[in-house]
Amino acid sequence: MFSASFRPRLARTSAAAAIRSLVAAPSRSECFTSPLRVAVGLLALVAVAPTPVFAAGGTVFGGVHFPDGAASFADAVLTVTPSATCLPGSPNFLDPVEALGPPDYSGGQGGTGAVSLGEGGVLEVSFLDNRLTNSGDLLPDLHVFEVGPQVERTFVAIRPADAATLALVTGFVPDADGDGFFELGVLEGSTSSLDIDGLLPPAPAGLLRFDAVQLRDDPNDSSPCGGATGADIDAVGALASELSQYPGTADDLFLETGVGGALATGGPGEDIKVATAGTLFEARVSSPGGTFHGAPILIMAQLFATGGPAPVFAADPAVHLAFDVQPAPVILFDGGVMTPFGPTGGLAPSGTALAWYLPAFLADASIMVQAFAISPAASNGGYAATDGHEIVLP
Repeated sequence: MFSASFRPRLARTSAAAAIRSLVAAPSRSECFTSPLRVAVGLLALVAVAPTPVFAAGGTVFGGVHFPDGAASFADAVLTVTPSATCLPGSPNFLDPVEALGPPDYSGGQGGTGAVSLGEGGVLEVSFLDNRLTNSGDLLPDLHVFEVGPQVERTFVAIRPADAATLALVTGFVPDADGDGFFELGVLEGSTSSLDIDGLLPPAPAGLLRFDAVQLRDDPNDSSPCGGATGADIDAVGALASELSQYPGTADDLFLETGVGGALATGGPGEDIKVATAGTLFEARVSSPGGTFHGAPILIMAQLFATGGPAPVFAADPAVHLAFDVQPAPVILFDGGVMTPFGPTGGLAPSGTALAWYLPAFLADASIMVQAFAISPAASNGGYAATDGHEIVLP
Protein backbone atom coordinates (compact mmCIF):
# COMPACT_ATOMS: atom_id res chain seq x y z
CA MET A 1 0.00 0.00 0.00
CA PHE A 2 1.28 3.45 -0.80
CA SER A 3 0.07 7.01 -0.60
CA ALA A 4 -0.53 9.05 -3.72
CA SER A 5 -0.79 12.78 -4.18
CA PHE A 6 -3.44 15.29 -5.12
CA ARG A 7 -3.79 16.09 -8.81
CA PRO A 8 -3.58 19.84 -9.46
CA ARG A 9 -6.36 21.14 -11.69
CA LEU A 10 -5.89 24.05 -14.13
CA ALA A 11 -2.24 24.48 -13.11
CA ARG A 12 -0.61 27.75 -14.10
CA THR A 13 3.07 27.24 -13.36
CA SER A 14 4.06 30.37 -15.28
CA ALA A 15 2.28 32.46 -12.64
CA ALA A 16 3.85 30.74 -9.67
CA ALA A 17 6.74 33.18 -9.46
CA ALA A 18 4.34 35.99 -8.61
CA ILE A 19 3.70 34.64 -5.15
CA ARG A 20 6.78 32.45 -4.64
CA SER A 21 8.83 35.64 -4.73
CA LEU A 22 7.09 36.66 -1.52
CA VAL A 23 8.70 33.78 0.37
CA ALA A 24 12.12 33.86 -1.24
CA ALA A 25 13.49 36.63 0.98
CA PRO A 26 16.64 35.82 2.97
CA SER A 27 15.39 37.33 6.21
CA ARG A 28 12.16 37.61 8.18
CA SER A 29 12.18 41.37 7.90
CA GLU A 30 11.74 41.05 4.14
CA CYS A 31 9.23 38.22 4.16
CA PHE A 32 5.45 38.75 4.49
CA THR A 33 6.00 41.75 6.73
CA SER A 34 3.19 43.66 5.02
CA PRO A 35 -0.36 42.44 4.31
CA LEU A 36 -0.30 44.79 1.33
CA ARG A 37 2.66 42.90 -0.09
CA VAL A 38 0.75 39.64 0.28
CA ALA A 39 -2.24 41.21 -1.46
CA VAL A 40 -0.11 42.41 -4.36
CA GLY A 41 1.30 38.92 -4.79
CA LEU A 42 -2.13 37.30 -4.76
CA LEU A 43 -3.51 39.88 -7.19
CA ALA A 44 -0.65 39.26 -9.62
CA LEU A 45 -1.36 35.56 -9.53
CA VAL A 46 -5.14 35.56 -9.92
CA ALA A 47 -4.92 38.04 -12.77
CA VAL A 48 -3.69 35.25 -15.05
CA ALA A 49 -5.83 32.44 -13.64
CA PRO A 50 -8.94 31.32 -15.53
CA THR A 51 -12.37 32.13 -14.15
CA PRO A 52 -14.56 29.01 -13.98
CA VAL A 53 -18.14 29.29 -15.16
CA PHE A 54 -20.80 27.15 -13.52
CA ALA A 55 -24.41 26.61 -14.56
CA ALA A 56 -26.99 28.22 -12.26
CA GLY A 57 -27.90 25.81 -9.49
CA GLY A 58 -25.01 23.46 -10.12
CA THR A 59 -23.30 21.78 -13.05
CA VAL A 60 -24.10 18.78 -15.24
CA PHE A 61 -21.29 16.29 -15.80
CA GLY A 62 -21.86 13.30 -18.05
CA GLY A 63 -25.60 13.84 -17.92
CA VAL A 64 -25.65 13.89 -14.10
CA HIS A 65 -26.53 17.06 -12.17
CA PHE A 66 -24.22 17.99 -9.29
CA PRO A 67 -25.72 20.83 -7.17
CA ASP A 68 -22.29 21.95 -5.93
CA GLY A 69 -20.59 21.79 -9.32
CA ALA A 70 -16.91 20.88 -9.54
CA ALA A 71 -16.56 21.14 -5.75
CA SER A 72 -18.66 17.95 -5.48
CA PHE A 73 -15.79 15.68 -6.52
CA ALA A 74 -13.03 13.93 -4.58
CA ASP A 75 -9.92 16.05 -4.04
CA ALA A 76 -7.13 13.77 -2.82
CA VAL A 77 -5.97 10.17 -3.00
CA LEU A 78 -5.54 8.66 0.45
CA THR A 79 -4.19 5.20 -0.36
CA VAL A 80 -3.93 2.74 -3.20
CA THR A 81 -3.61 -1.02 -2.77
CA PRO A 82 -2.53 -2.44 -6.13
CA SER A 83 -3.77 -5.78 -7.36
CA ALA A 84 -1.66 -8.73 -6.22
CA THR A 85 -2.56 -10.77 -9.28
CA CYS A 86 -3.23 -8.60 -12.33
CA LEU A 87 -2.25 -4.96 -12.87
CA PRO A 88 -3.33 -2.78 -15.81
CA GLY A 89 -1.00 -3.19 -18.77
CA SER A 90 -1.46 0.29 -20.20
CA PRO A 91 0.43 3.19 -18.59
CA ASN A 92 -2.61 5.39 -19.31
CA PHE A 93 -4.53 3.64 -16.53
CA LEU A 94 -1.94 3.48 -13.75
CA ASP A 95 -2.14 6.95 -12.14
CA PRO A 96 -4.64 7.04 -9.24
CA VAL A 97 -4.93 10.83 -9.33
CA GLU A 98 -6.87 10.44 -12.57
CA ALA A 99 -9.87 9.59 -10.37
CA LEU A 100 -9.88 13.09 -8.84
CA GLY A 101 -11.88 16.10 -9.89
CA PRO A 102 -14.76 16.12 -12.39
CA PRO A 103 -14.92 13.40 -15.08
CA ASP A 104 -12.45 14.04 -17.87
CA TYR A 105 -11.84 10.74 -19.68
CA SER A 106 -10.72 11.47 -23.24
CA GLY A 107 -12.57 8.49 -24.71
CA GLY A 108 -11.56 5.44 -26.69
CA GLN A 109 -9.94 2.19 -25.62
CA GLY A 110 -6.56 3.80 -24.95
CA GLY A 111 -7.77 7.15 -23.65
CA THR A 112 -6.51 9.14 -20.69
CA GLY A 113 -8.19 10.52 -17.58
CA ALA A 114 -9.13 7.32 -15.72
CA VAL A 115 -7.38 4.80 -13.46
CA SER A 116 -7.88 1.03 -13.49
CA LEU A 117 -7.97 -0.62 -10.09
CA GLY A 118 -6.59 -3.92 -11.31
CA GLU A 119 -7.97 -7.27 -10.26
CA GLY A 120 -9.08 -6.81 -6.64
CA GLY A 121 -7.31 -3.46 -6.33
CA VAL A 122 -8.44 -0.79 -3.84
CA LEU A 123 -8.54 3.01 -4.16
CA GLU A 124 -9.42 5.42 -1.35
CA VAL A 125 -10.16 9.08 -2.12
CA SER A 126 -11.16 11.96 0.14
CA PHE A 127 -13.22 15.14 0.02
CA LEU A 128 -11.50 18.25 1.40
CA ASP A 129 -13.68 21.24 0.48
CA ASN A 130 -16.97 19.41 0.85
CA ARG A 131 -18.53 16.43 2.59
CA LEU A 132 -20.65 13.63 1.17
CA THR A 133 -23.97 13.73 3.03
CA ASN A 134 -27.36 12.04 3.03
CA SER A 135 -30.14 13.64 1.00
CA GLY A 136 -32.89 12.67 3.43
CA ASP A 137 -34.75 10.68 0.77
CA LEU A 138 -34.20 7.67 -1.46
CA LEU A 139 -32.53 9.63 -4.25
CA PRO A 140 -28.86 8.81 -4.99
CA ASP A 141 -26.21 10.52 -2.87
CA LEU A 142 -22.95 9.31 -4.47
CA HIS A 143 -22.07 8.89 -8.14
CA VAL A 144 -19.01 7.14 -9.56
CA PHE A 145 -18.05 7.55 -13.20
CA GLU A 146 -16.62 4.33 -14.63
CA VAL A 147 -15.42 4.10 -18.22
CA GLY A 148 -14.69 1.30 -20.66
CA PRO A 149 -16.71 -1.38 -22.45
CA GLN A 150 -16.50 -3.95 -19.64
CA VAL A 151 -18.92 -3.95 -16.71
CA GLU A 152 -16.85 -4.61 -13.58
CA ARG A 153 -18.35 -4.94 -10.13
CA THR A 154 -16.93 -2.55 -7.55
CA PHE A 155 -17.61 -2.59 -3.82
CA VAL A 156 -18.11 0.90 -2.36
CA ALA A 157 -17.58 1.95 1.27
CA ILE A 158 -17.68 5.39 2.91
CA ARG A 159 -15.89 6.84 5.96
CA PRO A 160 -17.74 8.89 8.61
CA ALA A 161 -16.32 12.39 8.98
CA ASP A 162 -17.23 12.86 12.64
CA ALA A 163 -18.11 11.00 15.82
CA ALA A 164 -21.83 11.76 15.49
CA THR A 165 -22.03 10.13 12.06
CA LEU A 166 -19.98 7.16 13.26
CA ALA A 167 -22.42 6.60 16.13
CA LEU A 168 -25.43 6.79 13.83
CA VAL A 169 -24.18 4.33 11.19
CA THR A 170 -22.70 1.79 13.62
CA GLY A 171 -25.08 -1.13 13.97
CA PHE A 172 -26.93 -0.36 10.75
CA VAL A 173 -24.15 -0.35 8.14
CA PRO A 174 -21.39 -2.99 8.32
CA ASP A 175 -17.67 -2.27 8.49
CA ALA A 176 -16.64 -5.78 7.53
CA ASP A 177 -12.88 -5.45 7.91
CA GLY A 178 -12.79 -2.80 10.65
CA ASP A 179 -10.92 -0.24 8.54
CA GLY A 180 -13.32 2.63 9.31
CA PHE A 181 -15.06 2.43 5.93
CA PHE A 182 -18.70 1.30 6.05
CA GLU A 183 -20.09 -0.72 3.16
CA LEU A 184 -22.47 1.35 1.02
CA GLY A 185 -23.19 -0.96 -1.92
CA VAL A 186 -21.99 -2.35 -5.23
CA LEU A 187 -21.45 -0.53 -8.52
CA GLU A 188 -22.44 -2.36 -11.67
CA GLY A 189 -22.45 -0.71 -15.07
CA SER A 190 -20.59 2.04 -16.87
CA THR A 191 -21.71 4.64 -14.30
CA SER A 192 -23.55 4.07 -11.04
CA SER A 193 -25.19 6.01 -8.23
CA LEU A 194 -25.76 4.84 -4.66
CA ASP A 195 -28.06 6.04 -1.88
CA ILE A 196 -27.08 6.39 1.78
CA ASP A 197 -30.53 6.90 3.32
CA GLY A 198 -31.86 3.51 2.26
CA LEU A 199 -29.43 1.79 4.64
CA LEU A 200 -30.48 3.67 7.76
CA PRO A 201 -33.53 4.75 9.73
CA PRO A 202 -35.03 8.02 8.40
CA ALA A 203 -32.68 10.94 9.01
CA PRO A 204 -32.89 14.64 8.07
CA ALA A 205 -30.92 15.71 5.03
CA GLY A 206 -27.32 16.55 5.86
CA LEU A 207 -27.31 14.84 9.24
CA LEU A 208 -24.73 12.26 8.13
CA ARG A 209 -21.34 13.43 6.89
CA PHE A 210 -18.61 11.39 5.19
CA ASP A 211 -15.15 12.51 4.11
CA ALA A 212 -13.80 9.59 2.06
CA VAL A 213 -14.83 6.82 -0.34
CA GLN A 214 -13.25 3.40 -0.78
CA LEU A 215 -13.55 1.56 -4.11
CA ARG A 216 -12.62 -2.15 -4.20
CA ASP A 217 -12.64 -4.10 -7.46
CA ASP A 218 -14.36 -7.48 -7.34
CA PRO A 219 -11.54 -9.93 -8.24
CA ASN A 220 -14.12 -12.44 -9.46
CA ASP A 221 -15.60 -10.06 -12.02
CA SER A 222 -12.66 -8.39 -13.75
CA SER A 223 -11.81 -8.21 -17.42
CA PRO A 224 -8.85 -10.29 -18.64
CA CYS A 225 -5.38 -9.03 -17.77
CA GLY A 226 -4.41 -6.31 -20.19
CA GLY A 227 -4.64 -2.61 -20.84
CA ALA A 228 -7.33 -1.62 -18.33
CA THR A 229 -7.91 -4.46 -15.90
CA GLY A 230 -10.49 -4.05 -13.16
CA ALA A 231 -12.89 -1.17 -12.61
CA ASP A 232 -11.87 1.94 -14.57
CA ILE A 233 -12.58 5.00 -12.43
CA ASP A 234 -12.88 8.47 -13.94
CA ALA A 235 -14.41 10.47 -11.06
CA VAL A 236 -16.12 10.17 -7.67
CA GLY A 237 -18.73 12.82 -6.88
CA ALA A 238 -21.12 13.68 -4.06
CA LEU A 239 -24.65 14.27 -5.32
CA ALA A 240 -25.67 15.20 -1.77
CA SER A 241 -22.91 17.53 -0.65
CA GLU A 242 -22.13 20.02 2.11
CA LEU A 243 -19.67 22.80 1.32
CA SER A 244 -17.45 24.74 3.68
CA GLN A 245 -18.84 28.04 4.90
CA TYR A 246 -15.66 29.74 3.69
CA PRO A 247 -14.28 27.51 0.90
CA GLY A 248 -10.66 27.74 -0.19
CA THR A 249 -8.98 26.74 -3.46
CA ALA A 250 -10.00 23.04 -3.20
CA ASP A 251 -6.39 21.91 -3.13
CA ASP A 252 -4.80 19.14 -1.06
CA LEU A 253 -4.41 21.43 1.95
CA PHE A 254 -6.48 21.01 5.12
CA LEU A 255 -6.93 23.24 8.18
CA GLU A 256 -8.10 21.99 11.57
CA THR A 257 -8.69 24.28 14.53
CA GLY A 258 -9.46 23.76 18.20
CA VAL A 259 -10.36 26.14 21.01
CA GLY A 260 -10.15 25.82 24.78
CA GLY A 261 -8.28 22.53 24.66
CA ALA A 262 -10.86 20.80 22.42
CA LEU A 263 -9.66 18.46 19.69
CA ALA A 264 -8.79 20.33 16.49
CA THR A 265 -11.27 19.57 13.71
CA GLY A 266 -11.85 20.80 10.17
CA GLY A 267 -14.00 20.57 7.08
CA PRO A 268 -17.62 21.58 6.46
CA GLY A 269 -19.57 21.86 9.68
CA GLU A 270 -16.36 22.33 11.67
CA ASP A 271 -15.31 25.74 10.33
CA ILE A 272 -17.14 27.98 12.82
CA LYS A 273 -16.21 27.65 16.51
CA VAL A 274 -17.07 29.63 19.65
CA ALA A 275 -14.19 30.47 21.99
CA THR A 276 -13.53 32.44 25.14
CA ALA A 277 -11.00 35.27 25.05
CA GLY A 278 -7.73 34.37 26.73
CA THR A 279 -8.06 30.62 26.08
CA LEU A 280 -5.85 28.38 23.98
CA PHE A 281 -6.30 28.31 20.21
CA GLU A 282 -4.73 25.55 18.12
CA ALA A 283 -4.30 25.18 14.37
CA ARG A 284 -3.07 22.19 12.40
CA VAL A 285 -2.28 22.31 8.68
CA SER A 286 -1.83 19.12 6.66
CA SER A 287 -1.71 17.82 3.10
CA PRO A 288 -3.50 14.44 3.20
CA GLY A 289 -2.35 13.45 -0.28
CA GLY A 290 1.22 14.68 0.24
CA THR A 291 1.13 17.34 -2.48
CA PHE A 292 2.49 20.15 -0.31
CA HIS A 293 4.85 18.28 2.00
CA GLY A 294 7.89 20.52 2.46
CA ALA A 295 6.20 23.57 0.95
CA PRO A 296 6.36 26.82 2.96
CA ILE A 297 3.09 27.56 4.72
CA LEU A 298 1.54 30.75 5.98
CA ILE A 299 -1.22 31.13 8.59
CA MET A 300 -3.03 34.46 8.70
CA ALA A 301 -5.91 35.92 10.70
CA GLN A 302 -8.19 38.95 10.55
CA LEU A 303 -10.59 40.46 13.08
CA PHE A 304 -14.13 41.32 11.96
CA ALA A 305 -17.55 41.98 13.47
CA THR A 306 -19.50 38.82 14.30
CA GLY A 307 -22.57 38.66 12.09
CA GLY A 308 -21.16 41.28 9.74
CA PRO A 309 -19.68 40.73 6.28
CA ALA A 310 -16.81 38.24 6.47
CA PRO A 311 -13.53 39.42 4.96
CA VAL A 312 -12.73 38.33 1.41
CA PHE A 313 -10.02 39.21 -1.11
CA ALA A 314 -11.76 40.87 -4.05
CA ALA A 315 -9.45 39.29 -6.64
CA ASP A 316 -9.90 35.74 -5.35
CA PRO A 317 -12.97 34.78 -3.30
CA ALA A 318 -11.11 31.68 -2.07
CA VAL A 319 -8.97 34.01 0.08
CA HIS A 320 -10.99 35.06 3.14
CA LEU A 321 -8.86 38.05 4.07
CA ALA A 322 -9.48 41.67 3.11
CA PHE A 323 -6.23 43.56 2.72
CA ASP A 324 -7.93 46.92 2.19
CA VAL A 325 -9.97 46.76 5.41
CA GLN A 326 -8.96 47.73 8.95
CA PRO A 327 -7.98 46.03 11.10
CA ALA A 328 -5.71 44.49 8.47
CA PRO A 329 -4.82 40.78 8.38
CA VAL A 330 -2.00 39.66 10.67
CA ILE A 331 0.45 36.82 10.24
CA LEU A 332 0.26 34.10 12.88
CA PHE A 333 2.92 31.90 11.32
CA ASP A 334 5.38 32.72 8.56
CA GLY A 335 6.94 29.64 6.99
CA GLY A 336 8.52 31.49 4.12
CA VAL A 337 11.86 32.46 5.66
CA MET A 338 14.50 30.73 3.54
CA THR A 339 17.63 29.09 4.93
CA PRO A 340 20.38 27.09 3.18
CA PHE A 341 18.34 24.02 4.08
CA GLY A 342 15.02 25.26 2.70
CA PRO A 343 12.08 27.18 4.17
CA THR A 344 11.81 27.29 7.95
CA GLY A 345 8.13 26.47 7.80
CA GLY A 346 8.07 23.61 5.33
CA LEU A 347 4.91 21.54 5.85
CA ALA A 348 5.71 18.34 7.74
CA PRO A 349 4.40 15.02 6.34
CA SER A 350 2.51 14.51 9.59
CA GLY A 351 1.14 18.06 9.45
CA THR A 352 2.25 21.23 11.20
CA ALA A 353 0.54 22.09 14.50
CA LEU A 354 0.79 25.41 16.31
CA ALA A 355 -0.91 27.04 19.31
CA TRP A 356 -1.54 30.55 20.58
CA TYR A 357 -3.59 32.19 23.34
CA LEU A 358 -6.46 34.32 22.14
CA PRO A 359 -6.11 37.96 23.27
CA ALA A 360 -7.87 38.41 26.62
CA PHE A 361 -9.32 41.81 25.67
CA LEU A 362 -11.30 40.60 22.65
CA ALA A 363 -15.09 40.28 22.87
CA ASP A 364 -18.09 40.63 20.57
CA ALA A 365 -15.89 39.87 17.57
CA SER A 366 -14.83 37.08 15.23
CA ILE A 367 -11.42 36.06 13.94
CA MET A 368 -11.03 34.61 10.44
CA VAL A 369 -8.14 32.15 10.20
CA GLN A 370 -6.80 30.70 6.95
CA ALA A 371 -3.66 28.81 5.91
CA PHE A 372 -1.76 28.85 2.63
CA ALA A 373 0.92 26.71 0.97
CA ILE A 374 3.19 28.30 -1.60
CA SER A 375 3.77 25.83 -4.43
CA PRO A 376 3.49 25.51 -8.23
CA ALA A 377 1.57 22.28 -7.55
CA ALA A 378 -1.43 24.36 -6.43
CA SER A 379 -4.41 24.41 -8.76
CA ASN A 380 -3.75 28.06 -9.65
CA GLY A 381 -0.01 27.48 -10.05
CA GLY A 382 1.14 29.54 -7.06
CA TYR A 383 -0.68 29.09 -3.75
CA ALA A 384 -3.16 26.72 -2.16
CA ALA A 385 -5.64 28.08 0.37
CA THR A 386 -7.47 26.06 3.01
CA ASP A 387 -11.04 26.87 3.87
CA GLY A 388 -11.42 29.75 6.31
CA HIS A 389 -12.31 29.14 9.96
CA GLU A 390 -14.31 31.67 11.94
CA ILE A 391 -13.53 31.84 15.66
CA VAL A 392 -16.40 33.60 17.44
CA LEU A 393 -15.63 35.49 20.66
CA PRO A 394 -18.97 36.37 22.34
